[in-house]
Amino acid sequence: MRGLSLIYLHGGLDPTLKECFQVFKVIHQLVDSEEDILMVAKTMIQEFAADGVKYLELRSMPYIETVLEAIRQCKQKEVDTDVRFLVAVDRRHGPEVAMDTVKLAEDFLLSSDGIVVGLDLSGDPTVGHGKDLLSALEKAKNCGLKLVLHLSEVSSQRDESELLLNLPPDRIGHRTFLHPESGGSDSLGVFCTDLSQEYQLPASTFGLTLAANYIGFLHL
Repeated sequence: MRGLSLIYLHGGLDPTLKECFQVFKVIHQLVDSEEDILMVAKTMIQEFAADGVKYLELRSMPYIETVLEAIRQCKQKEVDTDVRFLVAVDRRHGPEVAMDTVKLAEDFLLSSDGIVVGLDLSGDPTVGHGKDLLSALEKAKNCGLKLVLHLSEVSSQRDESELLLNLPPDRIGHRTFLHPESGGSDSLGVFCTDLSQEYQLPASTFGLTLAANYIGFLHL
């Protein structure tokens, strides 16, 4: 994954939103087996831990059981990071798949010994509308899943953002057109960065002091 990122970014490109999702598509084609996912998940957990992250949430769909196994193996090796898991809903797949995913997430919420904690809504923000996924998201919240929503990623999402914020979510992601001053990273290994670099940019720009411990989020 890191090698792919270097090839993509060193070409001098300033990637658009569309180009970013093309990168994710290529990565998904290359990392498409349980063995690949297990290796990538363990590597990412170890790299976040080495970067000082104390609480990390992974989000993925499918290969849920494989990622859970990676988390357990890292815990057995006493990696100094508390890792939890969010089952991901890709908005491109529509309301029926979203509802099925919520039911699956609910099952893992009850059977994963506390590792699965919530549901994540992400995917290409130019596809579909959050109102079509509202029933699935409400069900997730009602069954005890924490709700993480990626929203306000494009300027045309204002109405959708207002709708989804009324749920309300437990946390929001990206929020480019909502709170542009916020920081974070789910791009380790994809765009050749890490959480320290992501926080260093606003810190150096605005004269801020960096905290010692970080919270990280990673989408596999």
